[in-house]
Order: sequence, then C-alpha cells, then structure tokens
Amino acid sequence: MEKVKIKNYFYTIITLLAIIMAMSQGCKYENEEELFESNECDISMVSYQLDIIPIVDQNCFICHSTAEARGDVILDTYIDIKSWADESLFCAINHDEGCTNMPKNQPKLSECDILTIKTWIDEGALEN
Repeated sequence: MEKVKIKNYFYTIITLLAIIMAMSQGCKYENEEELFESNECDISMVSYQLDIIPIVDQNCFICHSTAEARGDVILDTYIDIKSWADESLFCAINHDEGCTNMPKNQPKLSECDILTIKTWIDEGALEN
C-alpha cells in the first residue's frame, strides 16, 4: 500500500510541475510596443530626404520616372517633385474632386503618408 501512495504522490508532483511550467510560459509578460508597430504618425520634423523620397519611391516612381513619365509627370528629382507639390500633388494623393486620383487605379495612400506630404508642402516643400 505504501508503494502505491508514493507512486501516486510522485505522479501528482510531476503533473503539477508540468502544469506550472506550461502556465509560466503562457503567461509571459509582453510589451505592447515590442509586439506591434506604432500607429503614430510623427510629422513634427518632416524631411524631404527622410520622409518624402521614400513615399514617392514606393508609391509614385514606378509610373512617374523618366523611363515611364505617364501623364507627362516625372518625379525623378527634387525640382520635379517640388513643381508638382506647388501645383497639384496634394489634390491628387488626397483624391480631391477635380483631380486625377493618384496612385492611379490604386487605393489612396495611407493617412500618415498624405499628412506627411501635406505638412512638407505647407512648410514650404523644402529640400531638407
């Protein structure tokens, strides 16, 4: 009888240890910032080099480079982009009435990208 009690006690201890170990792994504290990208749109210091060029490269350049020049719009250089910024860039990317929506036949740019470009334009569309 004593051997049966020791055996049951041993299995109970092993089972409890396994449950505790499994729970401790499942309850690990995670930092939200480490798990998810920030949805914050920082427009406090918009830079042509760091902010505008990547947006144009990702969303516009495929159709509006010297090689393509669709709609006679070229966005290869700062001067090219600035001339459209002064004219109708914001209207097009914001899908305003009376403008050709850009990117053409694509979803609207993210609100953050639109806000970044608007801020850059409003601050004088500097080559910074």
